[in-house]
Amino acid sequence: MPIVKVDMGEIYYECEGEGNPIVFIHPAGMGLKTFHFQKKLLQEHMKVITFDLRGNGRSFNWGEDASVQKLAKDIHTLLAELEIDSAIICGYSNGGLPAQEFSLQYPEMVRGLILIGGFADSTTPFFKSFFSGGLGLIKTGAYPVIAEGLGAAHYKVRKELSEYMKLSDPITVKMMYGEMKNYSCADRLDEFSMPLLLIYGSADLHILGHHKPYLQFVKDLKIAEISPAAHQIPVTAYHEVNAIILQFMRSLQEDSFM
Repeated sequence: MPIVKVDMGEIYYECEGEGNPIVFIHPAGMGLKTFHFQKKLLQEHMKVITFDLRGNGRSFNWGEDASVQKLAKDIHTLLAELEIDSAIICGYSNGGLPAQEFSLQYPEMVRGLILIGGFADSTTPFFKSFFSGGLGLIKTGAYPVIAEGLGAAHYKVRKELSEYMKLSDPITVKMMYGEMKNYSCADRLDEFSMPLLLIYGSADLHILGHHKPYLQFVKDLKIAEISPAAHQIPVTAYHEVNAIILQFMRSLQEDSFM
């Protein structure tokens, strides 16, 4: 089983395909199965790296730190172990928080940043409520309810995803929720030096407005909207998502030859 040792933990990862590397970062608790359709189809064109965040899926966490900054450091350790100098970094939903933090801490290692249903500020009322609700369920021992609910929302991989989520350590997921609900990089958006691609579903009503700060502060920005689609587009609209990712990768290749 491919494992990378990190500070107070172990990271399970999968690496398939050849070519330009892309690293997918899943939302807290969900695990690498979230990117089933990206791994399956994009490995024909790219080196696809999926992994379980510490304490999620088949990864382990023995420490008491599951901060966004810690997760970013874990990504750095993973890429160093794989001897990858730079990659496209892709975060989905709240997996976009460690993706952004990694890009801010290690910009030289990021060829391009992709956020699928992403946001920079978790301190807004909606996200505070979301993370607080998740924390409440976990504290009452109802983490399996979260797993079943998120599995149902990603219905094309419902059974596989919900069962995989149950491998995650609820204590670590609770720590992640607690850290993420207070995270914001909104005041650092002008520091993004790499090309940034935002992908949204047209019916993702809670997320759509969160692209505005990027428009104001990010110099090299592209936005792609998939219609009709809600939040779970890596699964429910994977053909469109994969095509947009491939187009973004090719644009980076073209720019490198200019």
